[in-house]
This record gives sequence, structure tokens and C-alpha cells, in this order.
Amino acid sequence: LPRPPTATTKCNAIGHAPRMFSQQSKHPKEANSIFDKVERRFKEETIKGSKSIFLFNMKRQLSLQKEALGMEVGYTSKISEVYEVFRSSYTDFHPNCTVAHEDERAAYHIQTACLVLAAYRVLTEQINLDPEKSVEIINKCMGDSDSWGERVIQGALMMISRIIQYRVDLYDMLCETSERMKNLDMGKLFVTESTSSDSEHVTTVTTCFYHKFFTGNNEAHLTAAIFCPAEGKLFEKATGHTLSDLGDGVKGCRFEVVSTLANGDDACRFVVRRDKRG
Repeated sequence: LPRPPTATTKCNAIGHAPRMFSQQSKHPKEANSIFDKVERRFKEETIKGSKSIFLFNMKRQLSLQKEALGMEVGYTSKISEVYEVFRSSYTDFHPNCTVAHEDERAAYHIQTACLVLAAYRVLTEQINLDPEKSVEIINKCMGDSDSWGERVIQGALMMISRIIQYRVDLYDMLCETSERMKNLDMGKLFVTESTSSDSEHVTTVTTCFYHKFFTGNNEAHLTAAIFCPAEGKLFEKATGHTLSDLGDGVKGCRFEVVSTLANGDDACRFVVRRDKRG
């Protein structure tokens, strides 16, 4: 007779699990708790990794600036220190800070906002770069880069998206992207709703975390300069068309951001319309 699996036995080719897992199945609550902890830990490490990537990119960008040449390591460390101050302050005093423990996207948005604010303050106040240059550097650290390699990758992704459109209706693709943005990307720090019909899909954001955060820190312009364009890029990457082309109309439908909180409107509105004439 074959030897029964032990706790150290790996799953075989037809997927039999080791006894360790069969024993856990007798205590589903305990098993679920373990898996929840592992998943939460994985998400925490992913978020920390995005911070490390941002700081790595920042050090590289600072090495290209004559004002910071030779001191890029020190300035990057300073950004990390200022970030910790902003993050601790937000966590201690913001009434919604508990959602960061429940919602991965909320934790990511809080971290990103604090990183951007820390970087902007160090770039403008300590290195004395002008605001426009500082925003340019921050955008490059967040992946909005003009490097040759990035242009090739983005071009390839947009080409693939266009190929996919031959099998998927562009209107449906835009509506799905809008829903993913609302349900998967924004998280609990945003207040959103959506309405949909056969010819129009509208996603409305009445509370934007970034708008509230940067307005509260006297840097309201950073929302429109950095984060509003990032939302638009989601639709460009998903469809393979630029926002300008989508606004003019492609394959019988249009996509527009008709209003934003950052520009003083009462809400952000992402509108997908099917051109009845198309």
C-alpha cells in the first residue's frame, strides 16, 4: 500500500494535498484566519515595495539634477524621513485612518499621498527646484517617464489593447475600465457611484482622497498635476487610444472627464457615451 502523505509531503501530480492541510480543514475558521494573515502580510509587503521603488527612482532622478548632484542619497533619505512624519501624523489624527488596515487600496493611497507631499516639500524647499520641475520629477518616479524603454513598453501595451478591440466592443471596454477604477483602484477613501444605460455610462466621484489630502496640506495643485492625469492613463492603456482621440470619438463612442473636484467642480465625472450615429 502507498505510504500516506505527511506534513512535509508535497502535492502530487493530481493535486493531493499533504495531511497538514487536511487537518486544518477540520478547523476552517483557524485556517481562514491563517490565510487572511498571510494575504494581509503579502499586501503589506507589496505596498512597501511600491514605496521602495518610488525612492529608488527618486534617487536616480536627483542624480540627474545639478542642484542635487552628489547629495542624491542624502536628499532621498530626507524624503523618507519627512514621509514618516506625514504618515504618522495622518494615521494618528485622521478619522478614517482605520480603513488602511482593512483596505489595501486605502493603505496604498495614504502611502502614495504622503510620499508625494514629502518629495515635493524636499524638492522645492530644500533643493530649491521650481514647482513645475518638482512635479515633473515626481511624475517620473511614479512611472510617468519619457525614457525610451518606457515609451516602447507603453507603445506595445497600447498596440495589444487595440488588437483586443477587434473582439471586444470599445464601449463595453471603457465601461468596464470605469468600473474597475471605481471598485478596484479607488478603495474606501473615495466616495463613488455609477449609472449606466445602453448609450451612456457615468462614474461620479464625490469625495476624492487626494483632493482632500493635498487641499488640507496647502498643496491642492498637486492633485490636478499628478493624480488626475494618472486616472486618464488607465483608459489610454486599456483601449490603446489617447484621451484626445477618445474625446473626439473612436469606433462610435466617446470618453471624457467632464468635471473634476481639483478644478473646483462639485464632483469628478467620467463619462462614456455611445454615438448613436456610429
